[in-house]
Amino acid sequence: NLLLDQTSEQVVTVAGSVYVIDGASQPTIVLPRGFTYEFNQDDSSNDSHPFVIGTSAQSNPYATGIQYYGSTSANTLTEVTQSDYANTSNFNTYATRRVRIRITQNTPALFYYCSVHGQSYGGSIAYGASSGATFTVAKFPNGSAVEATTIT
Repeated sequence: NLLLDQTSEQVVTVAGSVYVIDGASQPTIVLPRGFTYEFNQDDSSNDSHPFVIGTSAQSNPYATGIQYYGSTSANTLTEVTQSDYANTSNFNTYATRRVRIRITQNTPALFYYCSVHGQSYGGSIAYGASSGATFTVAKFPNGSAVEATTIT
């Protein structure tokens, strides 16, 4: 579980001409609201494939609550502009390549895509259930058998 001030890291690689997010090939990414998410593109498979988050499937980069980081030093967060990050001449020199976004109640429908190849590499971002986490409780009807109930 994330605390409100924590950041969840999503590892991004490229395989078969699509983004692979935490091992899933071109998934719809589900990001519950109220948290910050970091997309880590440090892996060399990302060379020439800068990750962009936008309000349409392959254009209109989103700017609210989002930061792009690029540095020639490993594990060094140096903020850069979205256009610098998306420029492959810069991007390919970075040892540290990260995109961070804070998802709020006002965050619109978003998509992720490659600044070079567009939507063919990416997908959509969903926000999950607005009712919060899913959990399971056990109840004892009539004091005997145990029944598990899932609540969302």
